[in-house]
Amino acid sequence: HEAVTHFQMVIQTYEQKGDPLALTGLTLVNLSRAFQRQHDYEKSQEHLSRGMMLLQKARSRGLLAEAILQQSDIELDQGHEDSAMALCEQALTQTRELGMKVLEARALRILGRVALVQRRFQEAQARLQESAELAQHCGAQYEQGLALVTLAEAFGLRPDMSDKRRRQSVIRAALAIFQRLGAQTELERVLRLSST
Repeated sequence: HEAVTHFQMVIQTYEQKGDPLALTGLTLVNLSRAFQRQHDYEKSQEHLSRGMMLLQKARSRGLLAEAILQQSDIELDQGHEDSAMALCEQALTQTRELGMKVLEARALRILGRVALVQRRFQEAQARLQESAELAQHCGAQYEQGLALVTLAEAFGLRPDMSDKRRRQSVIRAALAIFQRLGAQTELERVLRLSST
């Protein structure tokens, strides 16, 4: 809730002072992410749409790619895998063209989640592994942790148990990252996984 309040204050400040469209647009995308975490998809979508409009006006391709990834993530959360995949592939192409490695890692993670939901385990693992490695290479620890925890979930869903040892090491790595970052919600998610 603190994040939501903070982002709303930032938006009001920028709107009042007429500061850059791109910054207000990005803040709306981040606010969308905060509402998504609270499972309030209506508000999440509403803020994202406003943010995307501003980012299009600002002609900010990089931030627009981030907004498209957010749209993809919302679609996936709501069970629309096909539109999530289409949006994410579009954003992945843009992030690669722009050389935005952290967003590329996020796109790979979302595509990994799509593959996981569709029970294409090998593809999911490959995408998630690639995402985690790219995020680590960029020093994007939070993104790396998210890729690792999703990879651990993928190992847990596999019908064979040959991945049990790898799953434990992935869980330990994600745990270390989220403890270091003090990311409580993600830490709880990893702890739930480690007890199964």
